[in-house]
Amino acid sequence: MLDLFAKSWWVYVIRGVLALIFGLYAWFIPGVAMKVLLMFFGIFVFIEGIVAIVGSIAGRKYSDVWWLVLLEGIAGLVIGLMTLTRPEFVATLIIIFIALWAIWGGLFRIIVAIRLRKELDSEWLLVFGGIVSMLFGLMLFKHPGAGILAVSWLIGFFASMSGVLLITFGIKAKKFQKETGSAG
Repeated sequence: MLDLFAKSWWVYVIRGVLALIFGLYAWFIPGVAMKVLLMFFGIFVFIEGIVAIVGSIAGRKYSDVWWLVLLEGIAGLVIGLMTLTRPEFVATLIIIFIALWAIWGGLFRIIVAIRLRKELDSEWLLVFGGIVSMLFGLMLFKHPGAGILAVSWLIGFFASMSGVLLITFGIKAKKFQKETGSAG
């Protein structure tokens, strides 16, 4: 297996360079990077919706619930078109979903802490975590643009680090190739 990596070392370097470029792009031009990500997501969901619709119609003779796949495909078409035509709206909607999740999760932690206060010694940690989660959700509601920016920066950081690691791996694999005399 190591021989396979050694022979295709350049693939990892190229992948790493591309990831690093995208990561830096997402870090320094986050709005554009997020639009590109949303565009790819929209295209994927749209095409997947078409495939689901075609598959459901083709398979309607074989299943009673073919219409469920049809509905899934229609939802994919709608979400894909919405993402492609209104990416800012979809990005804001995603941040609002994250905000709702954070608020709901925080409230749940606080309720659990109150209900388990006799069984737990450190229920205050759950309460504190719940409050932090709820404040995070409320901040996202108040400033969804900042949430979108933060997500783009996180994606940029991840892509940059992955790029550096892939480049490093590719270089090490090339050294292994030279040491073992593998052709490639």
